[in-house]
Amino acid sequence: MSERREGDAGGRHGAGDAARGGDDLPGLAAFGEALVAAVRRDELPSIEAFGERLVARVRQPPRRRRLRSVAVALAVVLPVAATSGAATAVVLRQTVISAPQPDQVADEQTPLAGTAVVSALRAPDPGGGPPWTLRVARSKTGFTCTTVGQVQDGVFGLVGLDRVFRRLPGELSDACGQGGTLTGARVLAADRRRDVRSVVYGVAGDRLRAATLVTATGDRALELGSAGTYVAVLRGYPEDHLLQVRLQFADGRTERHRLGAARSTIPDPEGEQAWAVDRFVMGTRYRCAYVRQARASGEQRVKSPTACLGLRTSKRAWVADARTLRPGDKGVPGFDRWTWLDAPARTVVWGVGRTNRAVRAVTLLGAGKPRRLTVSKDGAFAAVLPATAKPEDLSLDVTLADGTIQHGNPGEGLIPDLVKSRRPR
Repeated sequence: MSERREGDAGGRHGAGDAARGGDDLPGLAAFGEALVAAVRRDELPSIEAFGERLVARVRQPPRRRRLRSVAVALAVVLPVAATSGAATAVVLRQTVISAPQPDQVADEQTPLAGTAVVSALRAPDPGGGPPWTLRVARSKTGFTCTTVGQVQDGVFGLVGLDRVFRRLPGELSDACGQGGTLTGARVLAADRRRDVRSVVYGVAGDRLRAATLVTATGDRALELGSAGTYVAVLRGYPEDHLLQVRLQFADGRTERHRLGAARSTIPDPEGEQAWAVDRFVMGTRYRCAYVRQARASGEQRVKSPTACLGLRTSKRAWVADARTLRPGDKGVPGFDRWTWLDAPARTVVWGVGRTNRAVRAVTLLGAGKPRRLTVSKDGAFAAVLPATAKPEDLSLDVTLADGTIQHGNPGEGLIPDLVKSRRPR
């Protein structure tokens, strides 16, 4: 499995020594590329620019070695705060994963030597790789530290981008915290979605009596380990499963942790990557919406055509569109440069209100049982259906802010294309 680490819902993350010296230019270039890819997913342009400059610098002819050495040092330090995913991506390409330099990690985040214990829990890998578990340690200041990893031949480690298993030193940790429940969903990214893993983990204490994994397809009771530990592994990203964890304690108290169940997340009907709807405004002329994959990367991102309400030419409170989109569908360059890339065929219905609060509720009709759609804080709404659903069969009951219910069909009231023939119908 080809993987690299990303952030999770836990605490701060440790990172290994990603550089092997100022002359290790291929490794440093890979570091920069991984950094750029990671921050593009999280839309951090300043860190993205840093990664791009780093790649350009290390590919220059060999000169100004002193400055290059400084760049190496910065590259090791900055990603710890920016994204642990990029740092680990490079670490896992090296022959040995080294422990971090003591002066690069705060004492609160540094496991105390000899305190790390690998849990007896084992969660099977969905793709048949080494099973997953959790290592728990105590930091120099008494915090509880956790590290997600795999076990092979009795060794705690991780399968890297090159499919090689490497031991994770005891000095490394993913997250450290103090008091209460320490839980999260560690994402291990990959080039192919089927190789992406979301590892749910937690330490909730000896008074934990039950841990339940809650997903879009059902609930699953998790096995508990010592000190109230638990671990589970899913294929794909947390939001693909609307992931939550429900914890029950001896005193009757219940905790619910949303690890991938954001209100705006739209689940895929066949369990593929989740979706989201975005709204944007063009001055006082248009309010528009489109559907995209919830977690996107790269310069080209899967997104639908844009549906727009003309604010000056119409008094409508809302508009919507519905289309069946298939792999390879795309618009022409211009205002609406959309593309479905190789995403699976889906029938998509989406729309937007005249203002953020113009639409209170939306019910989709014509696709089986009536379906209540989530209206975003920006007044947009959407649903993603199997490609067998026909757009012409769909209709909407829209409840406005004043309680009025309007019945209408997708496509009604849309403004003419801002760019002629920008999208196939």
